Amino acid sequence: MTYKTNKGVGKSFEFKGLRTRYVFIALGGIVVSIFFYFILGLLLPFGLTISIVIGCSIGSVACAYYMNYHFGETGLKFSMAQKKTYHRIQMNVRIYKLISII
Repeated sequence: MTYKTNKGVGKSFEFKGLRTRYVFIALGGIVVSIFFYFILGLLLPFGLTISIVIGCSIGSVACAYYMNYHFGETGLKFSMAQKKTYHRIQMNVRIYKLISII
């Protein structure tokens, strides 16, 4: 069984419709759900543990596909940068103090 992972030279990595950043988000969610399996396996019954782990892994992959569709290849980076920018610039110095300095 072979998987097509790259569509050409100079294009970003793609796997099953997910672009580069979202592939790593989905893989990170699956790895975290595996850690949940080890931790919850000690505390809860087997059936409940498996259902929680499968739900978390499916949820993380679904979230990655949603973000891939909603934001696109670079939209997530731009939206996170937009949240960090200032909406307005404020000066706390009075105008007459600025004029007296000059």
